[in-house]
Amino acid sequence: MTKAALWLRVSRDDQETQNQRRQIVELAERRGLEITREFDLSGVSAFRGGQEKFISEAIREARLGKFKVLLIWALDRLSREGIAKTLDIVNRFQRVGCGIISLQESEIDTTGPNGELIIAVMAHLANIESRRRSERTKSGLERAKADGRVLGRPKGSRDKRQRKKSGYFKRWSAARDDVAAYRVN
Repeated sequence: MTKAALWLRVSRDDQETQNQRRQIVELAERRGLEITREFDLSGVSAFRGGQEKFISEAIREARLGKFKVLLIWALDRLSREGIAKTLDIVNRFQRVGCGIISLQESEIDTTGPNGELIIAVMAHLANIESRRRSERTKSGLERAKADGRVLGRPKGSRDKRQRKKSGYFKRWSAARDDVAAYRVN
C-alpha cells in the first residue's frame, strides 16, 4: 500500500479543515493509499511565508520515505502565488519522489504524464482569483470611505492581545532599542 500525507489548509481562523479531511480520506481509500501523515495548516497564511516551513517539513519527510503522495483538497490550498511558485513547490516534491494528487481538480495528478501542464493552468487561475479578491476588498473599502464611514480602529483604542515578538515587530523593536541605546551613551 502506497503511503500518503494529507495537506489541509483553510484561509481564515474561523474556518475548519474537517470537510477537507473527510473528503481527502475518502479519496485515499478509493485509491488504496495509506495515510501516514497529516499537515494541518489551519490559520497559517500562505502569503506571509507561514506555510513555507510546513512545505519544507513535508518535503523533508517525503525524502525520508514517510510518504510517496501528497493529497491536497485543491491546488490553491498549496499556493496562490502564481504559476512559478506553485510549480516550484510541485517540483520540489517531485525531486524527492513524491507525487501530488488534488481532490477538486481530478486532472491534477503528478503521478501521471499530464500533471504539470494542468498544474500550470490551475496555478494561474488561483493567482487570478486571489488578485480579484484583493481588488474587490479594496473597492469595498474605497466605497465605504466615499460613503463617509471611518475605517480602522476607533481613535485611542488598543489591542487587548499581546503581540508576538518575531518577524517585522522583532526587527523593528530591536532597531528602536539600538537607536535608544546609542542616544543614551
